[in-house]
Amino acid sequence: MYYFIISDWLPGLPFLALGGWLLIRYEFLADRLSSGRCPKCGYDLRAHRPGEKCPECGSPVPTPKDPEK
Repeated sequence: MYYFIISDWLPGLPFLALGGWLLIRYEFLADRLSSGRCPKCGYDLRAHRPGEKCPECGSPVPTPKDPEK
């Protein structure tokens, strides 16, 4: 008979990695949106109006957010 012992923290490791990946992804997307770039491909959209399409990927240009006061 064989016994397989797993540490208590080992089953939670994939969830920790997933949470870290989602946090990094959210920060990356927030940085793109705040700097006037396309959220999908990163193309500079500062010269385009909201409602137009991104020339690189074809996604709609998001409306710029007002700076927080």
